[in-house]
Amino acid sequence: MYLGDLETLWQWWPLLIPILIIDLGLIAVALWDLYKRERVKGGNKWVWLAIILLIGTFGPIIYLVVGREE
Repeated sequence: MYLGDLETLWQWWPLLIPILIIDLGLIAVALWDLYKRERVKGGNKWVWLAIILLIGTFGPIIYLVVGREE
């Protein structure tokens, strides 16, 4: 990594902060919902936990749209 990379990172940092906050918020909401629910689609909370944590931004969205059982 050289100085040009660091300068580019600092230029984009103000735009990345809101994205990181939204991503962490989605993960927190999905994990809280998973914790509170007695049943989820597929019946296995461990699988949904892995999806939420390992698929990045789309994992919590997938869980919130597909994984919850009403």
